[in-house]
Amino acid sequence: MLFEIIIYAFLVIVLFFCLQLFLGLVFVNKGEQSKQTIRRIGSCVVIIPAHNEESGITDTLNNIKQELGENDRMVVIADNCSDNTASICRELGVEVLERFNKEHVGKGFALQHGVDYVKENYPETQTIVVMDADCLFEKGAFSRIVSKSQALDSVVQGKYLMLSPNQNNIKLNIAEFTWMIKNWVRPVGQKMLGIGCHIQGSGMAFPLRVLKAHSLASSSIVEDLELGLNLTKAKEEVFFFDEPSVYSYFPENEVGLETQRKRWEHGHMAIVLKMPKVILKAIFKLNLPLALKALDAAIPPTVLWLATSILVIIISLVASYWLGFGLFFISSLITLTMLGLLFLIWVKLGTKILPARQLSGALNFVLSKFGVYKSFIKNREKEWKRTNRD
Repeated sequence: MLFEIIIYAFLVIVLFFCLQLFLGLVFVNKGEQSKQTIRRIGSCVVIIPAHNEESGITDTLNNIKQELGENDRMVVIADNCSDNTASICRELGVEVLERFNKEHVGKGFALQHGVDYVKENYPETQTIVVMDADCLFEKGAFSRIVSKSQALDSVVQGKYLMLSPNQNNIKLNIAEFTWMIKNWVRPVGQKMLGIGCHIQGSGMAFPLRVLKAHSLASSSIVEDLELGLNLTKAKEEVFFFDEPSVYSYFPENEVGLETQRKRWEHGHMAIVLKMPKVILKAIFKLNLPLALKALDAAIPPTVLWLATSILVIIISLVASYWLGFGLFFISSLITLTMLGLLFLIWVKLGTKILPARQLSGALNFVLSKFGVYKSFIKNREKEWKRTNRD
């Protein structure tokens, strides 16, 4: 009985995943016709946490400066830097806070340092925008995200995409495709379900009142995901605004790519382990949006998720000797539905990212992932490390 309960609970999550994919597939790009300007009603401050980002931060700062209003400001938190990040920012006329703290290390602490500074020095600010030092806004995206947040008086997450800088690199193309599903297709599905989206780490706007009530300080390597869940607990909506884009590029450097992948996926899997407790508490408190958002957070990284789904089919087949073929049939049908939806998403959105001729290289990508999952057990990544892009 316990075995069946566990399998059926897993299949419920797969069905929820399929529902997100289906709604995302149907409604993605539906907002592209709506490009009207939304009126700004208050000032904003852009906070950029930066740790040794001298090689690329100039592009980010110039990108944002083009759209800053007369009363807007940009503040860079040069966090435990040992390079010229701070001096480069000052040369560009950007306000810089240098922070040196070897005990409280990480993006979350840097962001909170910036928020505290804004609260003290610019209390009239209405909106705080968080942007990573290696990201860019597409033209007009910054103003639209700020305006949307001010119009809704809500946290707004822009569409944040990671792109492959080399279309001949199959690993990076697959990573771009899976990232697009995670940060665009699924959030559109969540939006259609009315449960809001997760905070994605860059390109988001917060009303200052929200950050007065919630701390960003965290040593977690997935502090954005945890913050989003905490906001949902407090009945604060996170609105997914999929028209304007924020984008960055995967590093081609193999060491940098491995560090980035390990940090993201280890952090994600650590969150997955916490979600059953969060889901049960949310159900007990009748907080459906939190329960559904936690259910989504309980879905592991794509490759591990597919591998787990296939493993469940195999286990169900073996168990059919004692339980009959019903469980095997249901698990197979649901998994095939999921694979079919992923295929349709690839046809609609992914063929330019990942051409059919490159699909043969997917196996090597999948196999490379298992080393990351193995290290989660033996040598889990717990601290933020800068991605090497050289």
